[in-house]
Amino acid sequence: MPGGREAGRWITEHTPDGSVILTLGPSMSNIVRFYSRRQSYGLSVSPNPLHRNPSYVPLNNPDGWLRNNNLHYVVWDSFSARRSPFFADRLMTLVRRYHGRVVHTEYVGTADASGRVTPVPVVVVYEVRP
Repeated sequence: MPGGREAGRWITEHTPDGSVILTLGPSMSNIVRFYSRRQSYGLSVSPNPLHRNPSYVPLNNPDGWLRNNNLHYVVWDSFSARRSPFFADRLMTLVRRYHGRVVHTEYVGTADASGRVTPVPVVVVYEVRP
């Protein structure tokens, strides 16, 4: 997943120990958890154990967690956003509602029609507050 490792390392170096992160999907959550050593949850993980991988931990009320300041950062990634536009929209609604501000972005260079390489954001880290 492009930018995941780099974002996880950035989180390690620039966020306090004990920070809790909400990601869009479980794949990014696993990457963030591994590289940053921070607790993370995937928004799109089903709370129903019959509809999810048992290794993923669901977050039943992300709005409540954000409102009570139990989540400190939100991570959007282009891979998960393409796979699940519904949850991508939900994540961005939470970012707006909880005053999210971009604190870090990972880019990948993509060639445009003329062959010029243009940076495209693939991972965006937001700091949120109630």
